[in-house]
Amino acid sequence: MNVIIHPRARERMTERGATADEVEAAIEAGERFAARLGRCGFRRNFPFEGTWRGRTYGIKQVEV
Repeated sequence: MNVIIHPRARERMTERGATADEVEAAIEAGERFAARLGRCGFRRNFPFEGTWRGRTYGIKQVEV
């Protein structure tokens, strides 16, 4: 699947610690849910086992 990521969304991905591969995987194989303004969103959990902003997490959830 060809996913086009808007430059502003790419900035936000960097701020939030998500990668383009994770975003694509969330869209392709994640859970679909209803979002605002009649849109749909996708979310998927990824193994993380790391520290983010001073806290340790076992998983990372990417929501698109």
